[in-house]
Amino acid sequence: FDLDEEDKEANKAAVQEPNPFLKKHLLSATYDLFAKLKEMGMINHVGFKDHGAGGNVCSTVEQVEPSGYGAIIDLDKVPRSVEGYPPYVYACSETQERFMWIVPQEIKDMVIDHYNVTWDLPDIAQGARAAEIGVVTTEDKYIMKWEGEEIINAKPSHITEGLLYHRPFEEQKSNQTDEGIDLNNAEIEVALRKVLAHENVASRLPIYENYDKNVQGISIIEPGEADAGVMAPLLNRFELKPEDQKVGIALSVDANPRYGEISARMQAAHAVIESMRNVAAVGATPWACTDCLNYNNPEKPEYMHQLMDGIEGIKEALESVPRKGSTEPVPCIGGNVSLYNNIPPSAIIGMLGRLEDYEKAIKMGVKAQASTLYLIGNRTSEMGGSVLFDVLDKPITAGVLPSLNYEMITSEIHGVIAAIEKGQVLACHDISDGGLITAVLEMFFAGDSDTGATLTWENEIIGFSEAEILFSETGGFICQVPNSKTKSFENTVQKAGAFPHKLGEIDKNSTSLKVNEIELDINELKILHTEGLRNKL
Repeated sequence: FDLDEEDKEANKAAVQEPNPFLKKHLLSATYDLFAKLKEMGMINHVGFKDHGAGGNVCSTVEQVEPSGYGAIIDLDKVPRSVEGYPPYVYACSETQERFMWIVPQEIKDMVIDHYNVTWDLPDIAQGARAAEIGVVTTEDKYIMKWEGEEIINAKPSHITEGLLYHRPFEEQKSNQTDEGIDLNNAEIEVALRKVLAHENVASRLPIYENYDKNVQGISIIEPGEADAGVMAPLLNRFELKPEDQKVGIALSVDANPRYGEISARMQAAHAVIESMRNVAAVGATPWACTDCLNYNNPEKPEYMHQLMDGIEGIKEALESVPRKGSTEPVPCIGGNVSLYNNIPPSAIIGMLGRLEDYEKAIKMGVKAQASTLYLIGNRTSEMGGSVLFDVLDKPITAGVLPSLNYEMITSEIHGVIAAIEKGQVLACHDISDGGLITAVLEMFFAGDSDTGATLTWENEIIGFSEAEILFSETGGFICQVPNSKTKSFENTVQKAGAFPHKLGEIDKNSTSLKVNEIELDINELKILHTEGLRNKL
């Protein structure tokens, strides 16, 4: 079967509903139990796992099988908030906000009372509680019972080793064309307005404003203020050393499904690189990632090939851009897969970046200071999958996708991180949807009012049409650098192997952006950008 958009209401029940309050309470209770077990000297005598894929079955069998043990699970004892479902639902449901402990008998009652009495779990949510549901055995059998009957009786390894499919695959021929673009000034202005209001470019404020981002007081940079959100997860852990409390994390989630309609492999690789650039733009080193693979029916050879291509694209990008200061790749530590979707092949990447000091993180909004805008990265005529081509109603296969020169990408990412760590950058934004002109304007939209600039091109990036320079989504960075630090910034970036290009200086007495003979009113365009998604919704 395939999951189609028109069936989304009927399929709603297939997805679990999260309970953030229960999750926070359960996490706090669990961290408290970790501390208690450490004090008791029992932390190395317990097993612990969250409920992920496979629910109760997997959270139990995956703990006993590696050590050669078995288990007997009584499904009737599993806490539940809704009665009446068949046993396979309670056995395999992936409902969130659940953990599975395996503990020695002598501390079993303490663990149960910790959740149910000390942390009062039953009063937090319907059906929530800690309960004993089974025992570990020395026999190589995994048994699950329901109403007195055995519904599973198998060797644990037969459950955990999974199934191996050898599905046929077939590569589809690409019908991509190499198409550039050349627009006059009036056409550029009209197209720019459409790009800024496009649902994939416009401000995400209508989404951000609908949830609390500061409930724990550890948000340093909020969504929309930079390419990645930044948190200080250890900020309130006063038992830690001050330098450890300053460790920050940056988070970004990225994907461009338009690219998937041209190349599943390139789409996946671009998602990895885009997520790396986003955490680098706040000053964080890409540290680890997770993926969400969304593909069509793998039983059809052409779609199976897309799934294979997507996985290869992720692997290629991660292996080609090592972590800063290391030769090791950024690891992909988890993920999930959603198949049978009637959508373009789409790998979504969630990237986590690490900052040694969250106070060094920067935003993307320009500052009203004597400073210079720099482009890190070259421009090209690569327009495939671009927002510009979308608003011009060009075929999705028109134009080639932005190329991926991994050696140069590594130099640019590492160079920007180093410059931010040294305090040489006031603001930074990566180039992606909408191209260079959109990236520059978004920095002004997010920055100090009454600032503008005049953009000019150095000889190294001349050779393409103005529309290609402005709207090509070939990656890179825009950095705002204080005039007092331009030389040191250039040296830092060049030392990493990248090439800084001066774009222009900040004008503290203007609200316009001048590009050759085009003069753009920043405040007028900001309204289009701010309201674009809201109007779509």
